[in-house]
Amino acid sequence: MASHLDDEEQVENLKRWWKENWLALVAGVGLGLGAIGGWQGWQHWQDGQAQAASRLHEDLKQALEGGQTEEAVGIADRLTREFASSPYAASAALRLARADVEAARYDEAVGRLAWVAAHAEDAATRDVARVRQARVLLAQGKLDAALPLLDAVGEPYRALAEEVRGDLLLAKGDRSGARAAYDKALQGLDEQAANRELLQQKRDDLGASS
Repeated sequence: MASHLDDEEQVENLKRWWKENWLALVAGVGLGLGAIGGWQGWQHWQDGQAQAASRLHEDLKQALEGGQTEEAVGIADRLTREFASSPYAASAALRLARADVEAARYDEAVGRLAWVAAHAEDAATRDVARVRQARVLLAQGKLDAALPLLDAVGEPYRALAEEVRGDLLLAKGDRSGARAAYDKALQGLDEQAANRELLQQKRDDLGASS
């Protein structure tokens, strides 16, 4: 009898506990399912964004290859506006900046490279943009504007930045500074690097340090 009463008491306790707590339990389960659904929805949205940006990037490449500059500019502008955080936006801006340089549209190239340096998620991509921007400014004769860009460049583009610094200082007439910059570039450059021979020639042309 005692066992039977204990069972009935446990059932009553369970009923009372469920009456007091069912709402919180249901809400908790609902929140858990909602979180799962929300995460899956977010992942699906992100995948869709990446696919859309990838398609636009492919369209940009085809437009550039076909010489359709205006169309390429429109696509790149859309990528940087709607998909600014994606790597496709930075890649598009870099590609279009190269086309701008080839067409001597230096101001446009500088603007696009500055955008990449400010917005690219990847540090290496930002450094590439800074080095290229400094080169374009060198071509424009804007030496003082170019030099500060190189200070922020880290590895693995430090040697390349020092080479460009040397070019800038040489253009300013600072042969000693250019020599020191080229020396730093050579120290940080791989022995098998494609540009090492040219860099060594530029350094040799300046003679021995005084």
